[in-house]
Amino acid sequence: MRAVLSRQSRLSGGGCAGGVWEGEDARLQLEHVKPQFEPSRQPLGITTIRSIRSIATHLHPSSSVPHFVGLLQKKQAVHLTTFSILAPRLVGTRSARQLFSSTVTSPLHLRPSIAARMASSQASTSLSGAAASVSSSSTPAGRSRVPSMPRLLYGTAWKGDFTSDLVILALSHGFRGIDTAAQRKHYREDHVGAALDTAQTDLQLDRRDVWVQTKFTPRSGQDWTQPSTIPFGHDEPVAVQVRKSFAASLRNLHPWLDFEPFEEVARKITANSERGVELDAGVEYGDKHGEAYVDSYVLHSPLTTLDRTLNVWAAMESFVQLGLVRQIGVSNVYDAEIFQALSRTTRIAPSIVQNRWHYTTGHDVALLSILSPALAPNECGEPVVYQPFWSITGNPNLLASPAVQESAELLGWTPQQVVYAFLARGMDIPRLTITVLSGTKDEQHMHEAVHAVNNADDPRWTQSHVDAIRKFVYGE
Repeated sequence: MRAVLSRQSRLSGGGCAGGVWEGEDARLQLEHVKPQFEPSRQPLGITTIRSIRSIATHLHPSSSVPHFVGLLQKKQAVHLTTFSILAPRLVGTRSARQLFSSTVTSPLHLRPSIAARMASSQASTSLSGAAASVSSSSTPAGRSRVPSMPRLLYGTAWKGDFTSDLVILALSHGFRGIDTAAQRKHYREDHVGAALDTAQTDLQLDRRDVWVQTKFTPRSGQDWTQPSTIPFGHDEPVAVQVRKSFAASLRNLHPWLDFEPFEEVARKITANSERGVELDAGVEYGDKHGEAYVDSYVLHSPLTTLDRTLNVWAAMESFVQLGLVRQIGVSNVYDAEIFQALSRTTRIAPSIVQNRWHYTTGHDVALLSILSPALAPNECGEPVVYQPFWSITGNPNLLASPAVQESAELLGWTPQQVVYAFLARGMDIPRLTITVLSGTKDEQHMHEAVHAVNNADDPRWTQSHVDAIRKFVYGE
């Protein structure tokens, strides 16, 4: 398997997965940063920039953010307008104006919220089990209490009117991550929001305790026989489509907040787009309600052309820059070249790939080599979180294989649990990071999925058992 993946790595090359600009590319990007609002034009001195770097190092010791701030030092001074765009990436806030005065001078004067943020970062704890972290990521505006993407997400496709009850059931059995989409054809995103609302009282789970992932579904994936269920117009520019979809998602997922009527928001988005305003009411109206955010936002599938795909991606990047989204990714991308195009030509590279895990796609062998930096070191050195779906229903032969059956007997588990655990441990491919998706409607199966992911490193499960399963899948 490692030989196969290494060969794919040499053919496919690497990609930047970290979501923070690096090296020469970062310098070039800095020159072309467009201000999204106009605070004071007062320059920040070099001492101030060094202070900012100290804060970034304290808050993000394991990331490349401090390196990026160091690039600012080479410019000797940078206007607050530019820094206001970078601030959400550095300290996890919606607006630099909430953290720094508009007359920042050297040395840097911290607002109380900065000091509180630094103190709270020392006291932060990691979630265990199903909520164990799989990658580092800054929190949007310091709101979430989930340090990073859980190892297990509950998939809500095809649940219909039962979505809310099933989400509550999944949360009660230990799931701490939910996957949905702004696609009424297959999902009820609004019912996920209703479940999150109910969980606050029935389960004492705050919105900040749950990782919520939703998707922008392009028009090709929507049901146009019911246009009233689609958050954008068929012929609107794709950038407007994704902004309207994101605005609708914020509203659907936070029904307890007092949002402006969506029709008015949609009107403002269209009007602002015509004026060339990039960060529009669709983002601002969610931002003004401090709790509204999405942990991860995924492009449901690439569009028909790379240019159209990049237009959507640019809008998704703006949500990250505002602190409304922690990570962005792409789904249903089975061509390594498409993924690499997004990785190499965008300011924030994909940090998530969600694909069907099935023999018809070769179980993504062509992609795995570039998703693991150990097999193909990429520019940022960070793994992309791989989210395989259809791992149970799409793999009956694997469930019945001698390799899985032997492990099931050894552990006293079901074959389904063995597959979940096999994936959760990254199939023992070096530095391959996997978040498992389970969409079961059965309460017992929910419990079993959580148990399997929590115990994927069971010491009784030897390397030879795991290797046998991987050999069955990939034929090494």
